Amino acid sequence: MKKYWFKSKRLGYGFCPICLEGWLAILALLGLVFLSAWINNIWSKSIDGKNGFRFFLDTLILLCVFTALYKDKVIGGLRWRFCK
Repeated sequence: MKKYWFKSKRLGYGFCPICLEGWLAILALLGLVFLSAWINNIWSKSIDGKNGFRFFLDTLILLCVFTALYKDKVIGGLRWRFCK
């Protein structure tokens, strides 16, 4: 029996954690995003465009990798859901 970590959202595209492993995966993702923000000096008073773009790109890559890694752990799979 396969254990699922996430359930799909009712509307739109995405998933939400439903067990401890899912929450730990979300916390790891947030930790990596905060690490990227710290490395790119996002909280400084004078942020330049290069660091801002690099932080945006890092976040986008992390989200894509996260989704690709955990798409098999989602109940019902990932797909776009419309309101009915």
